[in-house]
Formats: sequence, C-alpha cells, structure tokens
Amino acid sequence: RRTVNKRAIEGLIRAGAFDAIEKNRAQLLASIGNAVELAEQLDATVHQAGLFDHATNGDGQCQGILQNVAPWPAKRTLQEEKQALGFYLSGHLFDDYRDEVLSFTKLPLAKISEGRDRLVAGIITAMRTQLTQRGKMLIVLLDDGSAQLEVSVYNELYESKRTLFKEDELLVIKGSIRQDNFSGGFRIIADNVMDLTLARIQFARHLKLSLQPNIPLDRLRSALNIDSRATPETAETVPIHAHLTLPNAQCELTLNQKARIALTDDNLQTLR
Repeated sequence: RRTVNKRAIEGLIRAGAFDAIEKNRAQLLASIGNAVELAEQLDATVHQAGLFDHATNGDGQCQGILQNVAPWPAKRTLQEEKQALGFYLSGHLFDDYRDEVLSFTKLPLAKISEGRDRLVAGIITAMRTQLTQRGKMLIVLLDDGSAQLEVSVYNELYESKRTLFKEDELLVIKGSIRQDNFSGGFRIIADNVMDLTLARIQFARHLKLSLQPNIPLDRLRSALNIDSRATPETAETVPIHAHLTLPNAQCELTLNQKARIALTDDNLQTLR
C-alpha cells in the first residue's frame, strides 16, 4: 500500500484498468478491503509456503476475495470513469439518447451553425457561474460525443428551470447560436431549456406502437395504464397510435381519445 494506496486502486477500478481480471467493477470496488488484507497477510508470510497455499488454489487465484455485488448499469459505469479520468472512456452518456434526440434537433453539435431558434442537445459535463452586466449567469458545457458547446443561461431562466441543471444529465436547449470570438467556436444563448420528457411533449405528435398478433394484451393494457380522466388537452401526454401486423393484413389504429400517455423514460421502458 506504500506504492499504490487504496485511493489509487479505486481510481484504477473506476477507469477500467482491472477489466481484464474482472469486468464487474462494482464487485472489485467493494472487495478492495479483502484484497488488501490478503495481500498484507501474504507479504507477511511470504516464506511460509503452507499459509500461501492455503490462501490460494492450484492456479494461484485467491478464493473468497470478491464480494457478491451486482454490476453497475451503463450510466453509472460511465459516471465512475469520468470521476476517475475527467472524461467518459468506454462510451458516452449521450449514446442512449442519440437517435431519439437527433430526430428533432437534426444536427449533432459538431455540425451546428449560427442562427436563431436553434435546437441543440447534449449531456451536461460541467457548470460554472459568471457575473455579467445583466447579473449572474450560468455557463453550462454540453457534450454529445461529437463536440462540446458552451451554453449561456441567464439567471431568470436558470431560476425557473434550475431542477433541470444536473451534471451527467441530458439537456435540450433552444436559443441563438453565435460565434465565440474567445474560443473560436460557437456559443448558444439559451431562450428555453428542457429535459427529454419535456422535449418529447413539445415535439412528439403521438406514440406509435408496433404490435404483433401474439402480443399479451393484458400486459399491454397494464403498461399503458390509461387514465380515464385524460382528455386531448392534457398538457403532458400524447395520443397513442398502433401499427398492427396480422398474418394476412396490416392496419394503422388510433386508440380512444382517452388513451394518452406521458412520454417518461419509465413508461417507454415498460412498453419496450
């Protein structure tokens, strides 16, 4: 531990340096104490072959070291990489949202251009505040894996939407893109900000389901959890359409007007 202390080992695990030994980084992180304790025992008894043989099997692999811990989800894995390295290494948090987000923002950050009423989206990787003549301003760094973009958010907008500004979370911005003479790139002045659920409400016309004949209808009905009180004017829901494929025919269905759904991640995952 004088050469590589516990904190350094934790950083190496978070960065994936031990993946060739064990891919479950959560398990490795939870087992550091056991590993260090055994290493110290072996170091203290290095000349006592009996104890050494007792601690390992014939292949030299230590037994009983790894605790039974579930692997991290992909998002947690990337967040831990960023904590260790300052950036995502094995993927990008934007990857899970890319196809859906680009259906309404149209362009990745690497291909944006100057203009008003532009839509951009990315993962918040850093935030800082800055004092200006108009008062306090939040500077948000967005990253979609293709490029990074600084977003200027004036205090009035920030205060009204402050719950949306969280590191490692997706943010959709509508605003004016301008050339940034200081950095040589672009900067966007935010007029409005949305998370993905709010963006879906604004830009989605309906939710379309692709249905096969053998679909379990009871499970579908339960997953939709249709609110009988919902009306077409319900602000945060959209109507549901379905494409039904039968052995000899296909048809498009529009469900009852009361069949509307909120486009939250939980609802969509349940339907998938």
